[in-house]
Amino acid sequence: EIGGYFRLSGACAVEWFLHLIGLNVHREGVQMIAQGLPIQITPACSGLNALQTLLLAGSYLAFSHLGATARYGLNLVLLIGLAWIANVVRIILLCVIGLSTSAEFAMGTVHPISGILAIGLMFGLCHSLFTLQAKRYGQSTRREVLV
Repeated sequence: EIGGYFRLSGACAVEWFLHLIGLNVHREGVQMIAQGLPIQITPACSGLNALQTLLLAGSYLAFSHLGATARYGLNLVLLIGLAWIANVVRIILLCVIGLSTSAEFAMGTVHPISGILAIGLMFGLCHSLFTLQAKRYGQSTRREVLV
């Protein structure tokens, strides 16, 4: 299942990042202990709920910037990677906040806000990437969508 891969690869990326900034981390699967704080990447943290939204909106952005070109199709595959990056950044943000304040604060107040930030990050990345491609290949970034 893709959710399991997103969780496990996200946990590995978070472990790598926390090691990179010098924290003591021990990970087994999707569970880890960072500086004594137990962290579990639950199914809700896989990003699958937001993935569908990100793929739909990202594919619209790709089409509106690139039109029905080969680059449009290639960028649809890229959307999965961008969604993964946005979700990993979200998990890292929650872990850092949990480590610097408290787990309750990270999972309470900050948790829903982090999802909105991840979606915003994804759209920002997509818009920038598609705009650069459209300019590089001399395409207008405005498309009409007929319904």
